[in-house]
Order: sequence, then structure tokens, then C-alpha cells
Amino acid sequence: MVLPGVLAANRLSALRALARKIALREKADYPEADTDVGHVPHTSMLQALIDDSPARPLLRYFLGMTPTFINAWQRVALPHSAGGVWHQDLQREFWPPALNLAIYLNTVTEQNGPTLVVPGTHMLPHPEFDRAVYPKQTAILGPAGSLVVFFASVWHRGAANTTDHPRRALFCYFRAADAIRVRRTPDPVQGQGWVLGNADLLNEHWSE
Repeated sequence: MVLPGVLAANRLSALRALARKIALREKADYPEADTDVGHVPHTSMLQALIDDSPARPLLRYFLGMTPTFINAWQRVALPHSAGGVWHQDLQREFWPPALNLAIYLNTVTEQNGPTLVVPGTHMLPHPEFDRAVYPKQTAILGPAGSLVVFFASVWHRGAANTTDHPRRALFCYFRAADAIRVRRTPDPVQGQGWVLGNADLLNEHWSE
């Protein structure tokens, strides 16, 4: 779900300033990842965002009246980067599934590395780590200051950034206060993750 441009200009400016101070020192925990991740420190600004998120009604709708914050990261689609591979976040570590709250610090277009999602896949096992094109995949676009909410376990990936400029976003994770912690699903061996395809056709991932 996209809430276009709901952040006030002063709040967006403050979050951009915070993001500029976050060093990109880490890679996402899936193959072929770039060093494009930075942990957001738990500052008063982050706490204010947790306590007074414009997406609070949505978080409460899905997670109950007291959604619990897990962590936050800055993710940057680097200029001329290939984008990530299909994956899930937190891989069903919580039940009900955690929610991912994305805050767009730049306008996100088809060209600058939007997040792609495959709707309805949040109840499926982990996908194959690849960049397959799925008929139902959707690019989540929006102006700077937009908020996006989706299940952390939905299949998603960052698309290629074909521009000369980075695309910056903050990703915050929330769970229900009474969520059950379950065993983390292991990453699939290459070639053994789930894939989606035409029901009438087989490929190398499937056997009769």
C-alpha cells in the first residue's frame, strides 16, 4: 500500500539529513548484493518516527494497537546498479508476518531502482534468488515523502537503477506485540527456491 507524499517537508528534510550521515557499510543477506545498506541508529528522530508515524493507522490495522518496532535500515539503489534478487525479509521469523514500512527520501520512478513486489506471495516459502520477470510483479512508485507498507515476507527485490543518481529510502520493520517467534527459514540452496510460472508448463525447477 502506498501513501503518496504524506511526510511534511520539514520532516522529510530532517530524515534526508539523517540518511546522509549513515555510512553504507553492509550488504543485504542475499547473493550478489552491493554494499548499499546502512543501519539507522536509534536516535530521537527515529523514535519520533516510531511513535508518530503517518502510517500508524495501517500498522495498527495489521498488527494491533501497539505495534512493536524491530529495526531500521537505509537502502540505496546505487547509480547504474543491477538491482537485487527476489527474497523475503525476516523470512517468516514472526507470526503474524512483520510489516516493512518504507520511507521514500527521493521520488521513486521506473528508472531509479524501485522496489518490485509480487502481490500475494507473503504466505509462500522463500523464492529463488534470481531476477526472474513475473507477470504479476509490481513496481512501487511514489514521490519523495511517500510511505509504503507491505508484509516483510512478500517476495520483493530492488530493480536496476539506470540513472546517474542514487535512490535513497529508509526501511523500518514492525511486528505485532503478541507475535510468535518461529524458527527462521533457512536460505534456499541455489536452484531450490520457489518460482512462479505457467501452471501448464514445467521448467528445470519442477519435476513431474
